[in-house]
Amino acid sequence: MTKPSKDRKRIPTVREVAAQANVSPTTVSYVANGRGRVSEATRQRVVDAMKALGYAPNYHARALVQRQTQVIAVVIPRHADAFTDPYFTQLLRGIASQAEAVGYLLMIGNWPNGLNKDAEHRLLGHVDGVIVTEATLNEPGIRQLQEAHLPFVLVGGVQDPTIRDYVTTDGSDGMYQAVQYLYRCGHQAIAFLASPMRYKYSVWRLEGYRKALVDLGLSYNAQLIVEGDATEQGGFHATLELLAHAEGMFSAIIASTDLMAIGAMRALQRKHLSVPEHISLVGFDDSTPAQYTQPRLSTLRQDIVAVGKGVANMLIQKLTGRPYQSPIILPVRLIIRDSVRVIPPKLISTADDPKNLSKN
Repeated sequence: MTKPSKDRKRIPTVREVAAQANVSPTTVSYVANGRGRVSEATRQRVVDAMKALGYAPNYHARALVQRQTQVIAVVIPRHADAFTDPYFTQLLRGIASQAEAVGYLLMIGNWPNGLNKDAEHRLLGHVDGVIVTEATLNEPGIRQLQEAHLPFVLVGGVQDPTIRDYVTTDGSDGMYQAVQYLYRCGHQAIAFLASPMRYKYSVWRLEGYRKALVDLGLSYNAQLIVEGDATEQGGFHATLELLAHAEGMFSAIIASTDLMAIGAMRALQRKHLSVPEHISLVGFDDSTPAQYTQPRLSTLRQDIVAVGKGVANMLIQKLTGRPYQSPIILPVRLIIRDSVRVIPPKLISTADDPKNLSKN
């Protein structure tokens, strides 16, 4: 009789994982299946024990029994910059870490304008649910997911107020903070580079900008708002357009994303305008590139990894029939660096002097 190879690694059992984590085998099963009530600390102990012992649940067998695939589809934008955009790399990192912790795999793809029938059938047959990372206000794919009864959650909202299963950051408050900060620095004519208004997050950010102007008693000037793609090239072209019809009418620009702000820097340099000596600039995201621009970019920090974890967790809770909070709106925080100039005089009180604000 052939003896088993000593080199072949024995597969650990659920009981061994339970002993390693000092929990019951039932708790191990709950964590592996993403079901039952398990505290975060206990879940992490079980996950650590699984990794230490090299335990891998038999997902294929479980899928046959439960009629689940343990696969989540993540729909990302189709544009060429999606995989190099720091926002999406961080978002996917958050989604992947949360999904992996409870045994879900990810399938990443995009839809150009809703789902064709072939794509719809592939989703229905191979995934348990869908995360849509950038839905338009009236996204046709969302209606198709609803009609197919395929569970989904969103990053950001849509026009339909009945769809509340989404995670986002408070872009409205972020833009409000940015306008107030620029005002305290002496700026009263503030331009805005808007990301495409077909997205709800863009609408929220514009609303925050407008509300801050009203609350500060500043005039709203539609000439100082230009819409562009939420990319470096989009910010570049939007800034050139802004300068073409409104140069000299503003002293500061707020961009809807860091990449747009970086594009704005390039456009200003082309026109021999420097940041912040001629034009002050604030972005949104606090992506890694914002820390290395010259000058370093002042921006609104949103925890994009936390958004990814939150949206993955929401979908997993939805799939496993557990209660969950929705929507989830995470706070943002102003990060002050070097891209905003303080306009000296008189009108700035000692209490509001930006020099008293902390830099990061």
